Amino acid sequence: MGTRGGELKIINVDVYDVQKRRKPSKHYVYIIKVTWSNKKVKVIYRRYSRFFDFQHSLLEKFPVESGQLDPNQRVIPFLPGKIYFGRSQVRDVAVKRLSHIDDYCKALINLDERISQCEEVLDFFSVEEEDINPTSDNERKKKATFDTASKISEPRLGEQYRAIADYTKEDKWDLNLKAGTEVEVIEKTESGRYLIKEFMQVMKVTESDVCSGVLHN
Repeated sequence: MGTRGGELKIINVDVYDVQKRRKPSKHYVYIIKVTWSNKKVKVIYRRYSRFFDFQHSLLEKFPVESGQLDPNQRVIPFLPGKIYFGRSQVRDVAVKRLSHIDDYCKALINLDERISQCEEVLDFFSVEEEDINPTSDNERKKKATFDTASKISEPRLGEQYRAIADYTKEDKWDLNLKAGTEVEVIEKTESGRYLIKEFMQVMKVTESDVCSGVLHN
C-alpha cells in the first residue's frame, strides 16, 4: 500500500514513458507522474498486471458504475485488454499500450470524487517503497555478466496445467475452459490471480482454482 498524507486528492496523472525491469523477471513498468492537491508531483512505477488488478477491484466495488447491472450506466473507463506476446515483443506491447493507459488514468481521475478519490485509487497512485528506490541501471545490467551459455539457453516455459473439469467464465475477462484443455501460466500477480493462456487467448484464474483442482499440472 502506498503512503500519502492527510486529505490529499489527486489532481492529475500523466503516464509518459516505460522502463525495463529485470526483477523478478524481465518486464516493463509505466512511469507515471502524479500531481496532488498540495501541489507536489510524485513519480511512481506500475506494471500492467498492477493496473489489471486495480481495475478488477474498482469493478467489484462499483457494480453500477462498471456497467455490470446495466451496460449503459458504465462510467468507469475500459482498461486496454490483455495481450499474449513473445519475449522479444514485450517492449513493443508496453509502448503501444502507453497512450491508452494514460487515457485510462486521465478518464478515471475526471470521474466523480466518490470513484476518482476513493481509497483504492488513492492507494494505487500513492508512492510505494519501490517507487522511492527503483532498481538502478547497474542492477539491471548485472545480467550481462551471466555466463554466455545461460544467455543462449532455451526459453523458459511457464507451468503447464490441464483442466480436469469444465470452467465457465465468471466475467468478460475470463475464458471458458473445457475439461482436458491445456494451459500455460504466464504470470502470477500480486493478488494471487494467475494469468494463463490457452492457444492465443489469455485469462486470469484465482489461486484457489488451481489449488482446488479445476486446473491440474
